[in-house]
Amino acid sequence: MRALSLRNPTQSEYTRAPKLIEWLLIGIVITMPYQRTIVFPALRQGYIVDLLIMAFIALGWLIIYWRRQPIRLPTLGAHLIILFGSILGIINGLNRPEAMATLINDIYVWVLFYTAINLIYHRTFVHKLIKVWVIVAVLESLIIIYAVTFTADQKPGRGSAGNEVAVELQQVGSELEGGGPSLAEIPSEHKQAKHILKRLGRNAELKGQFFVPGTGLGTFANGDFTANYLASSIFIALAAPWKRRKWLWKGSSVALITAACFFTGVSSQLPVIPVVAALYVLLVATPRVRLFTIVASGAVIAWALLALVATPYMTGTDFFHWISQSSSESIAAGIGGISSGLEDRLALVSEGWAEYREHPMGLGPHGMRSSGVEKNVHNEYLAYLYERSIIGLVGLMLLHLTIIVMALWSMRTGDHTHKLVMAGLLAAYCQFVINDLAHELLRQRDMWMLAVLVVSYASLELRRVWLERRAQKLSQYPWAFAEPVAQPPRVRVATESG
Repeated sequence: MRALSLRNPTQSEYTRAPKLIEWLLIGIVITMPYQRTIVFPALRQGYIVDLLIMAFIALGWLIIYWRRQPIRLPTLGAHLIILFGSILGIINGLNRPEAMATLINDIYVWVLFYTAINLIYHRTFVHKLIKVWVIVAVLESLIIIYAVTFTADQKPGRGSAGNEVAVELQQVGSELEGGGPSLAEIPSEHKQAKHILKRLGRNAELKGQFFVPGTGLGTFANGDFTANYLASSIFIALAAPWKRRKWLWKGSSVALITAACFFTGVSSQLPVIPVVAALYVLLVATPRVRLFTIVASGAVIAWALLALVATPYMTGTDFFHWISQSSSESIAAGIGGISSGLEDRLALVSEGWAEYREHPMGLGPHGMRSSGVEKNVHNEYLAYLYERSIIGLVGLMLLHLTIIVMALWSMRTGDHTHKLVMAGLLAAYCQFVINDLAHELLRQRDMWMLAVLVVSYASLELRRVWLERRAQKLSQYPWAFAEPVAQPPRVRVATESG
């Protein structure tokens, strides 16, 4: 009696990916922070890491096809919803070629994500990727700390070298298209033109340099991307499962990365990191510590609100203006920049809403630049709403929800190591989710590699639990399963948990 004919739970399980696949993934983690070299100058995009990503995708799907293995697509529903909203935005949008190019870039990182999660079979390899990530983030942090601390006098805009850069930035406009206006001569309402000239000037400034002296850019080409990479790396460092002297390695790496993140001068990280740190504590702590964390968080919020209210009465000026006059450039650029940054974001939100009301099906991916606003809204959720309509926004929210629920669900049954590692990875992912309120990060390679770590690690635990339950059913109801099928030589039964 084998009417149910259920598949034997030990069939078609792989124990590891080919070595070349593993080395390509390690290479992606190593090279993704370096954004100084454009590998496709004609397209003005693509970094060195993209060469590894394209090789990984091509080889990875050949292996998946050769093995005839089942394909895992845990976020496919969310991506299809985003795709549908994007296509509607392209049809009804403002700049179809730009929108199509943006959507292709989106699909490119989605394919990276799906390729990786289908080729990671062991949690020991995820541990290895985490450790490599932390080592690279520490090196990036050392570069930033050195640049800000020991080369401050060489910062662009200071000294003879800085003056040359400033002059070059002012002249870059007149060197375009046979002599257009300079940056200073362009009216302030032409935001996109000024943005392009600033970007060209910045690229000229960064050309041929491993890092820019006196700045917190590190090896990135954009300070916001540097800060977001480091902020997520703080919690990935907490997730790293070092076998020896783990608290020494964790403590030193977290301290270095946090300091470097502060030195970037990006103000959006200042409120986000404490919030995510409290979330991490809630995930790993005992009930008593969780209660203390909640009370302490409430006290910090109350103190911050009191500072905002009381500072004008004590100093005669608002809190952020008072902080901006600090002798410390890091403090002035960080805390002092929150107020001006918030004002700019609110203005973009208001202007973007006016454009969206005229195009309720969406402006098209990256369509804000082609609208009257001429600038990204610097909020991923509003960007999806304005550019891909409510459909795209629903897809984005479903994407984040799926990944977070997978991570939390795997923590219910995982062992102590799994829970600690997953708590750090989930906190790092939540950092991206929160920071997307002030940035647009969904095409960054490091964001999708982090999603790979979260989903792969959660899937391995969920798969382990499923196999155990199926094996238990096999022992109880052996008549319900099909006869074991002989395995081809290239397939091995997974017997170790990693």
